[in-house]
Amino acid sequence: MLRVSGSDPVKVKEYGNKVRQVMASHPYVTMTRLDWLEETNAVKLTVDNDKLLQLGITRQAVATALQAQVSGYTVAGYLEGDQEIGIVFRLDPAERATISQIETISIPTSHGAVPLSQVARVEYTNEDNMIWRRNLRPTITVNGGLAEGVTGNDVTQESYEQLAAKRANFPAGMKIEIAGSLEDSQKTFNYLMKPVPLMVLLIMILIMLQLQDIRKLLVIMLTAPMGIVGVIFGLLLFNSSLGFMAELGILALTGTIIRNSMVIVDQIQQHVDNGMELRTAIVESAIVRFRPNMLSAFTTL
Repeated sequence: MLRVSGSDPVKVKEYGNKVRQVMASHPYVTMTRLDWLEETNAVKLTVDNDKLLQLGITRQAVATALQAQVSGYTVAGYLEGDQEIGIVFRLDPAERATISQIETISIPTSHGAVPLSQVARVEYTNEDNMIWRRNLRPTITVNGGLAEGVTGNDVTQESYEQLAAKRANFPAGMKIEIAGSLEDSQKTFNYLMKPVPLMVLLIMILIMLQLQDIRKLLVIMLTAPMGIVGVIFGLLLFNSSLGFMAELGILALTGTIIRNSMVIVDQIQQHVDNGMELRTAIVESAIVRFRPNMLSAFTTL
């Protein structure tokens, strides 16, 4: 999904259709649509201010007369049981079905009533049935249907990159933004990554306080990125995408790897302290800690 926003609804719709064309050209997009509905028929009223001054009436008077006779207003209430039903006064639908009938609506003045056609021009036109706004600005969202085997995040990012040249030439106040699941993923990922630097620093401090050896600290911290190999293999095996849950799982997996590495390093140190050679201590520690580490990993799952 992509959002197009600006100050002018007409321009927003124009550039929204351009974005739609680019998205529709993507090989994995099966259909596209806009969240604004199609234009509907409407009646446009253009008031002649000079005629109003000559007759001594105001635009408010014209609006009030039209409101009363076309839309109607509640003059009384009717109680039916415990419900109150409004009694609405307005013209019969058959008397306001065409422009010629609307033009004959009486507008009261200080010298009597005049038809609406004397002070305004009534004509048919088309207008947007619904205009969505975001931050008080008209905003149109371009959606697309996807073929199998792709994710919406990938297609949205690729379409957004294809629009780079158009975005550079957009007029002032007009902009394209990423929307939908990709926007949510980016916000969630940024929110998730904010405490990571502090978290890594605290982990390093705690490990250093416990082991008091910078070499062991480096060995333990360097094992954490190796979990990415397993993550990639798992995503390929289950044909899954790297979404929020996968990113959250990577952080949890990192903590598990660091914990298991600390246990193995401590086991190696114990073997070395008992007089065992370093190479033999590493092999024995891996054998001794393999089953407990695997059991704890499965328990975590």
